[in-house]
Parts: sequence; C-alpha cells; structure tokens
Amino acid sequence: MRLFTAILLLHFAWSAAPSSVSASEIDFDASLQDLSDVTVETASRTPEHIRSSPGIVSVITQDEIVAWGALNLSDVLSRVAGTQAYPNPGLTRIGIRGNEPILSPENILFLVNGKQIRVDNGNLSVHSLFYTFPLTHVERIEIIRGPGSVLYGTNAVDGVINIITRASGSGKTILQASQGDYSTTLVEVSSLTANEYSDVAFGGRFYSSKRPPVFSGRSSAPDSVFALRIPEQSISVFGRGNLGKASMQVFLSDNEVGMIDRVPTMEPTNAQIDFISRVWHASLAWKDKVSENAVWDISYTYNFEEFEFELGNARALYWQTQLQTLESSLDVQLSPSWRLHSGAMLEYSEGLQSSTTPLFNLLSYRVFSQAEVNLTGDIKATLGLQANADELTSVNFAPRLGINAVFEDVYIKAFAGRGYRAPLAGDRYIDNPPYQIGKKDLSPELATTFSTQIGYHASSFYTALTAFHTEKTDGIVYSTSLDTNYNIALTNAGESEATGLELEYRTWFDPFVIDGSVVWYQHTQADTLDHYTLTPSLTAKLGISFKIDAFEVGLHCTAWTSPHSVSIRSQEFETLNPEPEGAVVADLRMQYNMHDWLGLDSEHPVWVSVYVDNVLNTRAYYPDLLYFTRNSMPYEVDRTVHVGIRTEI
Repeated sequence: MRLFTAILLLHFAWSAAPSSVSASEIDFDASLQDLSDVTVETASRTPEHIRSSPGIVSVITQDEIVAWGALNLSDVLSRVAGTQAYPNPGLTRIGIRGNEPILSPENILFLVNGKQIRVDNGNLSVHSLFYTFPLTHVERIEIIRGPGSVLYGTNAVDGVINIITRASGSGKTILQASQGDYSTTLVEVSSLTANEYSDVAFGGRFYSSKRPPVFSGRSSAPDSVFALRIPEQSISVFGRGNLGKASMQVFLSDNEVGMIDRVPTMEPTNAQIDFISRVWHASLAWKDKVSENAVWDISYTYNFEEFEFELGNARALYWQTQLQTLESSLDVQLSPSWRLHSGAMLEYSEGLQSSTTPLFNLLSYRVFSQAEVNLTGDIKATLGLQANADELTSVNFAPRLGINAVFEDVYIKAFAGRGYRAPLAGDRYIDNPPYQIGKKDLSPELATTFSTQIGYHASSFYTALTAFHTEKTDGIVYSTSLDTNYNIALTNAGESEATGLELEYRTWFDPFVIDGSVVWYQHTQADTLDHYTLTPSLTAKLGISFKIDAFEVGLHCTAWTSPHSVSIRSQEFETLNPEPEGAVVADLRMQYNMHDWLGLDSEHPVWVSVYVDNVLNTRAYYPDLLYFTRNSMPYEVDRTVHVGIRTEI
C-alpha cells in the first residue's frame, strides 16, 4: 500500500507541472479494421511492420479487449490463435502451440514493456500477471509463437508474450468498475500524465470474490479431500515514468488464494488454508542515441517473489526468490540494407526454499546478436545467435535463421530457430524429504522449431496460414503426475515432437467485425513419458462484434476436441471429462455509451456494460495433470454475470 500511495502522489505531482500534451498513441475510437496492419517491436526489439517482422506474431489491442470483454489477462490471451488457457485455480497457465504448461512450466517468457517478469523457481509472478494486471492499462499485447531465445534468453522456448502498457500523451484517465455473481468486485484505473520534460503512467486493480471452490479432488490418501478457489482477493499497481533518456517501471501484486483441505495427518481437519503470493518487479533503463545510426540501451531489472501459507493464526514462508538482471545492447544501422542488434546479459538468482533451508544462488550470462539484411526491396533475411552458460552448465547455443518476403497484399515468412530453458538454481535445489523440488543433474531443455507463414491482407480481409514442426530434447517437466507418491521433482523427459497448422482470419463489413482461428496439433512423446499432453488436437475460435450508434455487442466462442484418455508411463487413465467429445465455451459482452443521455460530449464516454462469462454454462473440463494421477475430479467453471461501468476523463 505504501508503494501504491507513493505512485499516486508522484502521478499527481507530475500532473501539476506545465503540460505540453501530444496526441495519444492510443486511439480508443480506432476501428478494429486496423488491427491486422500494426507496428510491433517484440520480434526484433525495434518497431517494425507486423508483416515484415522476423517472427510469427499476433497482436491484441485495447480495442479488442474492450469489444469482447474479459475479467483478467488469462481470458484475453486464451483468445489468441495458437494459445490454450489452463485455468488451474490459483496457478493459471497459458500454453502455446499445444505444449502442456502444467507438466512443462516456464517455457513461455513474459515481458512487460520488453522487460522480463519471472523469478527462479515457482514463477508465481506470471500467475500474478494473469489475475492482477490492470487490463485498462494495456495498450496492446504482442504474442510470438515459436522460440525467442536469440534475443531474450532462457524460458523463451514455446513463445514470448510482451505486455505493452499505455503510453503517455492524452492525459486521459480510465476508470472501470464491475460487480458480479458471488459478490465479485473488480475496480481498475489507468491514468497518463505528461509535461515537456517527462511523463508518468499509472494503473491499478482490485479484485475480490466469494466464489465457491471451482476445483475439488481426492489424493491417493484415504479421506484426503481438497478444494481450491480462484483468488479470493488481489490488489496490484503498475507505474511507469520517463525522464529524458531514463525510464523506470514498477509492478506490485498481492494475491490470496483459499484452499479447504481435509487430510488425516493435518490438525485441525477441514481447515481453511490461505496461500498468499507477493510479486515485486522493478526496472531501470537508460536509452541514448550515441551516433546518427546507433542506439545504446542499458537496463537493470529486479524481480522478487514471496509465497506464504496461513493455517489458523500460523503463517509460514514456503519460498522466497529473487532474480536480478543487468543487460546492455547496441542497435546499429550499418548501412541502408544492414541492421545489427547485439548485447550481453548477466543474471543472478537466489532464494530461500521454506523457512528452514539455506539459500540457493546461481550466476548466469549470455551474449547475443541478430542481423537483419534487406536483400531486395521486398525480401529481408534474419540471422541470429545467442550463447549462454552458467556456473553449472556448459555453453549452449541458440541460433536463428529466417526470411520475409512482402509482395503488395501477400507476405511469406519462413524461420528456423532454437529456444532453450536453462535449469535455474531452484530447478536443481533438493528440498527436505520426502518432497523433492529440484534435481541437481538437470540438462537444459532445447527446442528447434521450423515455421512457415503465408498471409494475405486486403482492405477488408486478412488471413494467415502457419505450419510448424518442433523437436525437443531433454524437456524439463514436473514429475508430479508421473509419481503417485506426489514426488514433485523436476526431471528431463527425453525427446518429443509437435506438428501443427494455424489458420487466422479477420474480416469487417460495416457494422460487423469477425475474427477467429482454427488450429490443429499432433504431439509425439518419447517412451519415457508416452504421450502426456491433454491439449486439444483441434480448436476453433470465433469473435463477432458490431456497433450501432451507442450500442456495442461482442461475442467470443471457443470450441475444442477432448481426448478420452491419456497414457503416462504405459498406464492408461480416463480423463473424467463430462464432455468427452469436446466443448464450446462462449463469452458475451454488451455495452451502451450513455454520454448523450447524460449530456456529455464525445470526449467523455460513459459505458455501461454487461459481461456474461461462459454464457452457455458449458461443463468445460480443463486438464490439470498436476493432480490428475491422484484421481482428481474435473473442475468446472459455471456461468457468471458482471455489470460494470467505464468512463474516460
């Protein structure tokens, strides 16, 4: 709360300074027609048109978030082509291209304005983003499907997700509040301020709910029952400021998850246990144009995570970790056709795994370089390489090679690259028996991906077809689901392959916008794990929105197929899916702009909205192998209705 107050005071102090406000970089009245023709920066760390960017990139803008509605970041990301949400209550994860994030965690790198937000071991910081990051403060989200380790290092195996927050300029403040079933309260604020010397952006979010447990299960122990609840209460604040060539951003999150647990060995029985996670993220950066054709960037990023559990009046520390990153890079335009981005990164991680065990720490380092070469006016080649090592691992290499060709309305991309996840200190740490958290002899996980995309963009229609093939070696997975004794050690799973097709499309004809995707995946796992994934092999997503005068409607549907069973180390298990042939989940948002009725001008809209989550009340089963082999029952997410108001001042 002290940080929350400090940022508020800083924000209002800035707003009192003389202002010379430029036009906002976000046009909230912009048509969704422009969403296929945007500039992105994640694939190359420099702004480029999405069609010529060196990667398979999708973009979600603030307009789309508003049009189709969402309660949290997990809802937003699950609507992107090639992504799949696994809303394990309290530990939600996102998978890309059918890769199971429950067994194979931390294979997606999350960034906020290009700065990584992760820690060593646990990675609750990512979960905090899902449930606590203020959606009103998001300008756009860039999603790279495929490896990104050349520029970003470890964890960028399956993809990179970069949350880009609202830029300063307009000075507009967005206020949003809603009330829903189960006494669910959600309040968000986003505000921008700028003067001739500096600018400040601030966002905050509060969430509270008395929703009953949405997951229950039985472990292998008799009479052992537990039930998890989606976060009961959370609060977060995000602040970002620029002063000349220097910039700073801060994210603070406090998240509480309730669990009712009845275990014979625990006293008291039928106990309410609260899990409390805290995440701090801070980044300092300096960016300077050192010559006419060169830009130098240096940054320091600090990520801190603390996880406690509370039983009655007793509270104990489960783990506490921190990760510090120092990075320097140089972007040089060597000639009209050559651009080179090179840099180095140093990381230091340490942590306390429970209140009785000693600290672990690890120092790692990497160097990288990526060149983009314009072969002709329409064709560009990309070549990159990163070398990485730490105190316990020999040097690994992550190469990348690609080509882009843009011919008027048609573009073609082809890439081959490697992503890796280096075992961190926490991955190798051995906790007190009988629970084993890490494994000292873990090998790095390596994934080589080949991707090809062909796209077409016309005045009222956009489509793209992507084909990919991924080969992984020494995949790092949790062995929880492979051990009925609930040994949660990490292990190397051997080799696996994945092949898939992704079709995206968007069309618009006044007043309708239609957006969707169809994806197909096939996985082959090595004999060490058989086929462990429960990811749907076929998924279709469809979003329809329209606006008539002051009335807007957005409907988003997701349909998928479900496997009947899964094989783990040659043992067959039924999925217990109440809809074994698949399911359809739909969300509906209706909103009405009351500014005319209230006598306000168009610069101060007042939107009244109704958002219905799971409008079809589908008995949707979300696979969670973390508890699967303990004979857990599927959990369901029922229909909920939320009424809200949103305004800009």
